[in-house]
Amino acid sequence: MATPMPGSPPPRGKLLRVSPYGLHPPRLAAHLWTYTTSWDINLKWGHIVYFLNGPVLLIRGEPTRVLLGLGRGKRLRHIEPRLKPGGKYEMATLELVEGTPLLQATVAHLAREAATLNGLLGNPAQPSGPSGTGAA
Repeated sequence: MATPMPGSPPPRGKLLRVSPYGLHPPRLAAHLWTYTTSWDINLKWGHIVYFLNGPVLLIRGEPTRVLLGLGRGKRLRHIEPRLKPGGKYEMATLELVEGTPLLQATVAHLAREAATLNGLLGNPAQPSGPSGTGAA
């Protein structure tokens, strides 16, 4: 389960924590390295962006929060319902602030699924199909 219900026991697995000092994007990036060794990782739009046949995952660090953006995130809300749709490329974003529970396994699952969708549907940044979003 991606989001624990109020009053439920804590989720199993290692939690990523946002402290008053922030969840450092390099720490999150280091965790993702295990799953993304064949991906391109670049600084784009001023953020860490993982690419595999187009943008897959974006990490945006701010003083009081970290935003985790997924290029195919609108299609991944069944995995993490806190993803908020918006932006280009079927983007959806998860806002992490102090105390936000999020399992490392959930982040890895989201990244893998987004990459799989890019493989099936193509680069979301390249117009194709009637909507022009890269989706078939």
